[in-house]
Amino acid sequence: MTSENEAQFKPRPSNGRAWVVGIASGVLALFIIPLAIAGGEIPLPLTIFLLIVAFAATAPLFAVAWYSPLITYIVGQESITLSMGRMMHDTIRFEEISRIERRPKLSVSLLSAFRFPGLAVFDVDYVDANRVRMLATSASKNLLLIDTATKRYGITPADESAFLDAISHRLPDEAEIVESAADREQRGDDVGS
Repeated sequence: MTSENEAQFKPRPSNGRAWVVGIASGVLALFIIPLAIAGGEIPLPLTIFLLIVAFAATAPLFAVAWYSPLITYIVGQESITLSMGRMMHDTIRFEEISRIERRPKLSVSLLSAFRFPGLAVFDVDYVDANRVRMLATSASKNLLLIDTATKRYGITPADESAFLDAISHRLPDEAEIVESAADREQRGDDVGS
């Protein structure tokens, strides 16, 4: 619930939740199917241990899938709140923001943690942007990067223009909103200037 002084923005639609459920289900099946095929040949303590490992390995994935529809970006008077229900809640104070940049494409590091096609959450490493605290419905395309002195955040508001309009007058004077060269080129501006 937001107050009248807050604006709430949802992320762009994506199929990220389906990817996460599919991957989690596949991992769970890799444990359960062999146990079912083996029947009673595996000792009960080992079976119980393997089931605990299977559920422990997939529980975080299912939790992300459960909470991902709750991704919201809330613009308040003094801060932006990035929220995914009880699972993730970050606050970025406007006074801390130094730069906002729209990036059409980022190169994801192979060692990245929670990123899937259509969903990226928590800290994700990028070759060309270092570590980014993500709460986005895209892992690498058309991201808004918000820089502070201590962290870089990545988001994907569905109505990017309205989001930028809502925050632009609240940013410090020294903060800059930067378009990518590709965006300027597409609009027809002189990229070299």
